[in-house]
Amino acid sequence: MSQVEKTGVQEPGPEIAEDAQRLLDEVDAEIGPEVSETEPETGAEVVAPYDERAAESEADIVTDIIADMVEGLHPALSYDTAVRAQVSHALVPVIQKYGGVWPAWLEPYKEEVGFAIVLGGVAYGSVTAVRNYQPEPAEGAGRGEEA
Repeated sequence: MSQVEKTGVQEPGPEIAEDAQRLLDEVDAEIGPEVSETEPETGAEVVAPYDERAAESEADIVTDIIADMVEGLHPALSYDTAVRAQVSHALVPVIQKYGGVWPAWLEPYKEEVGFAIVLGGVAYGSVTAVRNYQPEPAEGAGRGEEA
């Protein structure tokens, strides 16, 4: 019997890293910053204001993904709609501040963040698999037979 059949959870595989990188690439391609001007004194790029509806949508998605993952760790962890909305609402200004893209100071660490996301997914899948693991009973066990 395979691990998937025993626990109902598929063990994480190397395709997780590929999926995470593909997701990061898609996000970069889709929501690149709209540079409107350059700051005269420093020459730094100034990002145009980010659409509030887009920021709200992204905040809702991120909040739901994280809340669902955390709730899966233990039955005592539960976040109702009001708590999720509160977290999402607090995240909107952060997303708007950086124009929906990586902040410039975080750009040099993009690969490390991607690795942490992948590693977190593997760790989460591993914890779930261990928690749901049901060992097969030994032959003869539970039938009153003596060894």
